[in-house]
Amino acid sequence: MPGRVHGGHEVLTATSGPGISLYSEQISFAIGSEIPIVIVDIQRLGPSTGSATRGADGDVNFLRWGNSGGMPVIVLAPADVADCYTLTVHAFNLAEQYRCPVFVASNKEIAMTRETIEVAHLDAPPIIERTPAAIRPHLPFQTAAGERVPGFLPIGGQTLVRQTSSTHGADGYITTDAAEIARMLDRMKQKVEGAVERFSLVEHVPAEGADTLILAYGVSARAAGAAARLLARQGRPVSLLVLKTLWPVPEAAIRRAAGDVKRVVVVEMNLGQYVHEIERVLPGRVVSFCGQMDGKLIAPETSRRQSPMDSLLNEARPPVFCPGCSHERITHTLDKAFRQMGLTGERICMVSDIGCSGLFDTFFHTHAMHGLHGRALTYAAGLKLARPELTVVVTMGDGGQGIGGPTCWRPAAATWT
Repeated sequence: MPGRVHGGHEVLTATSGPGISLYSEQISFAIGSEIPIVIVDIQRLGPSTGSATRGADGDVNFLRWGNSGGMPVIVLAPADVADCYTLTVHAFNLAEQYRCPVFVASNKEIAMTRETIEVAHLDAPPIIERTPAAIRPHLPFQTAAGERVPGFLPIGGQTLVRQTSSTHGADGYITTDAAEIARMLDRMKQKVEGAVERFSLVEHVPAEGADTLILAYGVSARAAGAAARLLARQGRPVSLLVLKTLWPVPEAAIRRAAGDVKRVVVVEMNLGQYVHEIERVLPGRVVSFCGQMDGKLIAPETSRRQSPMDSLLNEARPPVFCPGCSHERITHTLDKAFRQMGLTGERICMVSDIGCSGLFDTFFHTHAMHGLHGRALTYAAGLKLARPELTVVVTMGDGGQGIGGPTCWRPAAATWT
């Protein structure tokens, strides 16, 4: 591929995860030597050979970080056949604009799906042609003033062109000059990361009154969209954000879509690769992960279950208080508060001791700590100090309060009922 590019042609190749492994050295070459190529990755279930006939989105981090030096790349993720067409056009345009490899991170399930599209009705971008080098005398990696991407000249013309896989200066010759190396690498990094706002391709479907955003990409975005529509019909609106640009992370677009929502559910066909980027971009938000990597598609029902409107009450163990007891009202009030706060069970721990108030931990699908009479506050304080990110709720009666309250003279930030 590098040879054909430098002969003046545009190139595309397609493979799957194991092929990307074999390509990694050439990918690094294309990054370091600023060679525009398009690579389609039909992701399948890994690791290694994995299941060749099962899909997954397991290469998401590999595509970003699978090059020596950790330099940025551009990764686009189609959700359907129409996206495959339009994003491939985008991929060629971006490869030419920024002189770098561009990945189209598809999925075996998309590749094996037949869909009818009307090409004339697709929102494909106009084709961007390769920018020829105009600076004379020609230096293969020299940029014009204020620019970060050098012009391109093919090998074989009247002007001599030099290409190298080694660390180089603007003239294409190997260099060990630290300042020159730093300038070159910073330019190569900034030309991609500094321009991400120009190609932050996303599909945002806001819902009025929603306090949850479902974020998805790839084939799983279809299940996420179906789940959002199902919840809307049930009167439980959620917003939807489908990322078509994965790398560099379209941070500004994500923050705009998140707005004031309390919770973000990240849907991925893997064990959780992109969710950590969302946690980084949206600190302070409740970020939940919905994913699987077993060769099966994520179903809309799987995404729907992650809705913050779902009760955390344990249906297998309903409240058993006497009729009219205020404890039952408190149980449902707590559940309502958890839902309004966008909390999931893994973010909560119920701490209790004995008696009627000691039953609360059994009524919720949360972490639970049921201990000795009068010691609930001390357990909660220790837990909160060790795991400050948890929401810790203590339920105890007057007897427990009388025994254990004074022993916890400096309680951590926990809710005491």
